[in-house]
Amino acid sequence: MPKKKNKKRRKFTIPMTIVIPLVASPVLPGSALSKTWDSPLGDYYRSKRPDWALANYATGWTGINFRAMQEGQGFQLALPTYLVTLGLGAIAHKIAGLLGINRMLGRARVPLIRV
Repeated sequence: MPKKKNKKRRKFTIPMTIVIPLVASPVLPGSALSKTWDSPLGDYYRSKRPDWALANYATGWTGINFRAMQEGQGFQLALPTYLVTLGLGAIAHKIAGLLGINRMLGRARVPLIRV
């Protein structure tokens, strides 16, 4: 009787260095150059104005300061903080893959998490 072949199943893993900036972005400060160094959720809880919170959130992703445009100060560019953290996470993910850290975590049977 022939032996059964073990079929390797591809396991679902979550790359932490890419997912964490996406999940944490509502709590991180929106932009280093914005008027207030506050997170979108902090803006909402402090002022109860969802338009300020959304403007701060959009500034963090796009770099366009929508809050300044709402206040009539014209078009201003800011540092897109969320894109910077996402880019740094992608670079760290690539370096971890080259160093074999993800392979090591797979062999140690760590569930779901990869760098």
